[in-house]
Amino acid sequence: METHTEPEAIRRRFRRLPVELKTDLRVLLPEMDQERIHLQTCSLVGGGVMFTSPVFLKAGTLLQMRLFYYARQIEFSAEVVWSGKGAGRKEAGFQCGVQFTQISQEDLLEIHQILETCQNRQSFSFIQ
Repeated sequence: METHTEPEAIRRRFRRLPVELKTDLRVLLPEMDQERIHLQTCSLVGGGVMFTSPVFLKAGTLLQMRLFYYARQIEFSAEVVWSGKGAGRKEAGFQCGVQFTQISQEDLLEIHQILETCQNRQSFSFIQ
């Protein structure tokens, strides 16, 4: 199993905030295209999401994802940029960082509004 660290370019371009949102994903590969995996985010940035996955997703894997923010559903396509074992975290699984590859302007604006709402807090949870 290959482990990737988060690239410097992604880390510097956007500020990462600890935000917990319900999310799900579907891997866009024929052998894994059956059902969605339900998770929650660990953090959110203007260009992507970090989450803990029960399955290893190697860098370059394409995903179709949804974030759930109150009654709103934010849909986008993403690519796994880095992935590795979640060392030192309470959740079992693999830490994954994804970068948006296709997202509507409206949904991107919604993500920026979530980040703006959370920027003065240590962390923010929308999990009920």
